[in-house]
Amino acid sequence: MFGLLVRHSPAEHLVHRLGHHDAVAGGERDEGVGPGLDEAPIYTPDGSAIFFVSDREGARNLYRMTLADKKVQRITAGDNDVFSLGMHPDKKSLTFWVTGRQGGAYTVPADGSGAPQLALAMPGSGPREFAFSPDGRWIAYVDRLNESGYYYWESGSNVWVYDTTSKRSYNVTQENSGNYSPAWSSDGKYLYFNSNRAGSSAVYLVPLQKEQAREEDLKLKFEKPEGAVKVEIDFTDIQNRVRRFLSQDVQGAVLSEPEKGEIYFRSAGDLWKAGYDGQGARRITSCWLTIYSPHPVCSCWTQPRWPAAPRI
Repeated sequence: MFGLLVRHSPAEHLVHRLGHHDAVAGGERDEGVGPGLDEAPIYTPDGSAIFFVSDREGARNLYRMTLADKKVQRITAGDNDVFSLGMHPDKKSLTFWVTGRQGGAYTVPADGSGAPQLALAMPGSGPREFAFSPDGRWIAYVDRLNESGYYYWESGSNVWVYDTTSKRSYNVTQENSGNYSPAWSSDGKYLYFNSNRAGSSAVYLVPLQKEQAREEDLKLKFEKPEGAVKVEIDFTDIQNRVRRFLSQDVQGAVLSEPEKGEIYFRSAGDLWKAGYDGQGARRITSCWLTIYSPHPVCSCWTQPRWPAAPRI
């Protein structure tokens, strides 16, 4: 068994325990389907089904299982692998990344009623981190700067933003360093990302519009949007608006919850929370959370005492 983060559970637990094929399919196998690794589970918003990724038929494909009858539906096919499964901001679709010749960011209806639709084409690419903006118009993604380091594994990466309306991409970070794990603020005003540009890894943010005051005079204050969020971006000299947000090393993208704008993130094996302004970061779990370990490493696994997951 191994533990994985699930961000959309009707029970609102942050940790979901999931194992191999039998754990997902409830012990019922389709004829001709061998054992495989089922992972990255995510509930549909109504809690009636689970999407997950599995290599049970060769490549890493996307599947959907209805919980009432444990019926499993294969969503993607072929030799292209699926990664980075998540929920679209509209709560009506799932998002995921496909590698290979049909590579890019895709969406698929959460109710299983339609086929996957390509949102951002990047054929031939490997797994990428990406995130849709709160209004679904923009896609922040990571693109590698091949051969930009002394060794191939030292190549830098930049965070880009793709406009699904104009079909144009913009380089937001414009720097030969490691810039990765993009995420949007829930009010649509900021783009977060992790970076090692100053030597050690930290979380940075970039205001999507030019600010009217000097950085040292600014105080971030969350105002819950009334109605649907509309994200507008001024790309002029956007790379010059980047500034440090959280100084600690964070694993993966941060999560901005919509009620208070608070920031959730993983660091040093635990779940943390900080204010909208990045201040007051505190640990809200107290065990070494090894997400990818095949074995539990503390009592949090066997008797979870997790806070309610923020609704996103």
